[in-house]
Amino acid sequence: MKFSIVVAAYNVAEYLNKCVDSIANQYFDTSNFEVILIDDGSTDQKTSKICDDLSDKYSVVRVIHQENQGLSSARNTGIKNSFGEYILFVDGDDFWSNKNFLFKFIKSF
Repeated sequence: MKFSIVVAAYNVAEYLNKCVDSIANQYFDTSNFEVILIDDGSTDQKTSKICDDLSDKYSVVRVIHQENQGLSSARNTGIKNSFGEYILFVDGDDFWSNKNFLFKFIKSF
């Protein structure tokens, strides 16, 4: 596997679908990337469920729920659970506007 994309999520229910959709729908072989979605103890009653729903929707998405420990801890949890040769970080309220992002990224090496 080439890429592990770690998405830290804390109370980002209104943005999370767009974020993960933009990553999971890349024009890139899905056997070469994974999305590790870290729910960092969200308290908004929605983010956690959306994380689980996205894992059901996309085979490339894995969810890890943890108590709130902050962004650094969420990213470290993602690193510890990743299988990719390269690790990328995306915040739960961001998205990739280009469906060729991973393809262009790998070509830059």
